[in-house]
Amino acid sequence: MQPEGPPQAKPAFLGAFIGLLVIAIPVGIFLPRAWGLLPAWLIILGCLIAAFAIIGLSRGMGPLGILIDAGTNMMSLSRLQIVLWTCVILSAFVTTALGRVGDYGFHQSGYECPAPVESSDEQAEPECAEPLGIQLPPALWALMGISVTSAVASPLLKASKGQRTAEQDRTQQAKAQRSSQVMVDGYGRAVAAVPAAPPATYAAVLAQRQIANDPAVDGTQQSNGVLVRKTSWRSADLTDVFTGEEVSTFGYVDMAKVQNFFFTVIAVIAYAVMLGGAMFAAGTDVAGFFVFPDLTDGLLAILGISSAGYLVDKPFSHSVPEDSPTVP
Repeated sequence: MQPEGPPQAKPAFLGAFIGLLVIAIPVGIFLPRAWGLLPAWLIILGCLIAAFAIIGLSRGMGPLGILIDAGTNMMSLSRLQIVLWTCVILSAFVTTALGRVGDYGFHQSGYECPAPVESSDEQAEPECAEPLGIQLPPALWALMGISVTSAVASPLLKASKGQRTAEQDRTQQAKAQRSSQVMVDGYGRAVAAVPAAPPATYAAVLAQRQIANDPAVDGTQQSNGVLVRKTSWRSADLTDVFTGEEVSTFGYVDMAKVQNFFFTVIAVIAYAVMLGGAMFAAGTDVAGFFVFPDLTDGLLAILGISSAGYLVDKPFSHSVPEDSPTVP
């Protein structure tokens, strides 16, 4: 069975996508001066989440379609990570940028640095910036880098693993065809030589799990080397972000993924609360808010270690086929 490709895009969703932009831009420009940055950010955050849902719906894959990896037709943990961080950071950046641009027309003096006073004492840096002079802390860029690294490296490691194991299977098959097994009679004399049975392929291991009535393998999967690929994107499920991707671990909980998921959620929620608190404290003082709060080193280190462990574990195969599984 050939894997099912993505459906055709639905142009009807283009109007809804444009409608979100029509809502978000005026909200970002005018609302911060009236109600403050926090309400504007929450509205734009909702618009961005809705935009991601519309992208998935426009492809006919449901509101979570943006999480489906084309290489496996499964929902990807690395995609989920980058979507979460993009929702929080991008929405906050857009809100701050639009709010400061809109505020600049009414409050230009708030964006002009006062002339330095001649003095021998070291002067504190004035709190002023250009409308788009928004400063993101280095720790936050590093955090975004961890998420992007996972999103980029994970598919590359999957592809490398699939190609490597497929090549190994072909090599093993060729060796098996060149080898032979000697048959002997009751006196220990050689009477015939027959070709040796070829070693098991990963496709055979996957088929054997289906024969054994494994509930995780229902025939809608196929082997891509050591990896499992679902034959249709319709089989994608949110539980894919917690389970293994190899023929022997497919359907079983992957603790490295679970750990990475929860560390990501904790970090996203923690930073969103910090960011929301800073916006609430700023209130309608849009000109005074241009530095995003920093993340604690401890949380950043924990998230980095978790992501690094997840990526280090991914290149290694945890599936070793038996020598000769029984497949009718």
